[in-house]
Amino acid sequence: MDAMAVRETMQGYLDELASEGDFARYLAEDVALVLMETHEVTRGRDAVRDAVVNLHTDTFAGRFVCTRLVCDDDSAAIEAQLIGSHVGELAGIAPTGTPVTITYSVHYDLADGLITELRGYLPLTATVLQLHAADESRAAG
Repeated sequence: MDAMAVRETMQGYLDELASEGDFARYLAEDVALVLMETHEVTRGRDAVRDAVVNLHTDTFAGRFVCTRLVCDDDSAAIEAQLIGSHVGELAGIAPTGTPVTITYSVHYDLADGLITELRGYLPLTATVLQLHAADESRAAG
């Protein structure tokens, strides 16, 4: 792939992700999602789709905003934000309703017009600490 083809694939993927559309059609059948902080790996198109949907709608109800997209011949990277509220269990923390803005980065490998790997750099520890603080504040108040 060249950088323009990568950009076209990524723009389609990001547009579908932002509109809660069929972003999985841009994923290779054997795609892998790696959360870099925990080294948790999710494999396969359906499992990766479910993990992304879980983060964006089940754990945090919010909207996805891509703030930067950089592409080269076989990879891409984004900076993004998830702006919403905590509505589902995360790391043993019941939903708090806490408003969140999670700024993160994802790096992608692509081949044959599809995303083959996503490496997510998400501030999981900081987010969990923020939710613990909100939960404790709510319990004390």
